[in-house]
Amino acid sequence: RFSQEQEEWRALAMTVDRLCLWAVLALTGGCALGTGLDAALHRPPATPFP
Repeated sequence: RFSQEQEEWRALAMTVDRLCLWAVLALTGGCALGTGLDAALHRPPATPFP
């Protein structure tokens, strides 16, 4: 009984761990991509000081 319950908790913990890993990877990748695109697409104005 105890061993089966322990295995169920272990499986749940691994699932939550994987979900958190993918969430962090997606957030980090999205921020890196957003920063890179912002830097690549940023153009200074024709007249910076009107």
